[in-house]
Amino acid sequence: MKRREFMGLVGGAAAWPVAARAQQGERVRRIGVFMDLDEGDPEGQARVAALKRGLQELGWIEGRNLRIESRWAAGEAARMRPLAEELVSLTPEVVVSSGGPTLAALQQATRTIPLIFGQVLDPVAAGFVDSLSRPDGNITGFSNFEFTMGGKWLGTLKEIAPSIVRVAVLRGAGGHFVAGTDIAQFVSFTSGEDGVAYERRLEPVIAKLESLHVVTVAAVQGYAVGSGMVLATACDLRVSTPDARFGVPIAKTLGNCLSLANYARLVAVLGVSRTKAMLLTADPMSAEEARAFGFVLDVIEPDAFDSRLDALCTRVAANAPITLQVTREAVRRIVSRSFGDDGDGSIDEHLVHRAYGSRDFREGVAAFIAKRTPRWEGR
Repeated sequence: MKRREFMGLVGGAAAWPVAARAQQGERVRRIGVFMDLDEGDPEGQARVAALKRGLQELGWIEGRNLRIESRWAAGEAARMRPLAEELVSLTPEVVVSSGGPTLAALQQATRTIPLIFGQVLDPVAAGFVDSLSRPDGNITGFSNFEFTMGGKWLGTLKEIAPSIVRVAVLRGAGGHFVAGTDIAQFVSFTSGEDGVAYERRLEPVIAKLESLHVVTVAAVQGYAVGSGMVLATACDLRVSTPDARFGVPIAKTLGNCLSLANYARLVAVLGVSRTKAMLLTADPMSAEEARAFGFVLDVIEPDAFDSRLDALCTRVAANAPITLQVTREAVRRIVSRSFGDDGDGSIDEHLVHRAYGSRDFREGVAAFIAKRTPRWEGR
């Protein structure tokens, strides 16, 4: 079944005249919804409510011509497969999955019922689809972030106007720069190897950002935490609004770690002392603190943010392009040598494997999804 054909099972009712549906005696369609959150979780309820509203706008009314079967796994890996099989046994027209762990369970349970995911970090690398443009099989959906796209966006722009682009600005949406990654994907991690593979997928994206031939500016509003902090650190310059918060609170939340390359990037920008303080206390860094440590070039009020950002970009773009490129590359090489010249890449993988393979990491993920305080054991 082609992607567009079964995507229409959820939204295609708009193309059916109401009279035609009435002639069919208001056949009741069944849709499955599989959430990895707890049933009482406000975010999960909001997502299901949004789905129902969208379907209602297209003429599908629950209790009249639509029945929705919902299952909630509450972040518990042991419940994923039984609940998936239970949903599949109801033979729904389509099943909507909230994320990677629930989708993996559904994929094992059926190869025929259309599955639509709404939040999977890297569906190609996870083995859910063959490609984003041609997913094939019975799975399709929407990725909240695809690792390779960042470099491709700018690469395409450079191909269109290679002599024009001098500065690239990274901005977030919804009031935040980047507020972290999709934590639900970690539920399916079973060993340290999963963590190593995850960090391996992340690193080429950050390296691509650093190796671009244009100056990069992180325009931070709201939270830049976790992967957002890493992206901001990889940029050449950073400006923020007063409400910005920076940090990597994994020691408090998940119990995982960064790659050695990302530790090196933080140390290069913040210094050893401030990097340790931020990571070991897991406390966020305010915009003013970030400016005091030189991490942020300027803190700008929201009403002047765009104009001051434009002025900064114009000033940088007026400088000698070759000098800018050589300077960026020289600094990048100096930083990379701080962790890449000993030829022992296993040290990095050993540390990542130890953190992601720990019981503490599994506890951190479970606690995060359940919105409770993790109980660390140190193993």
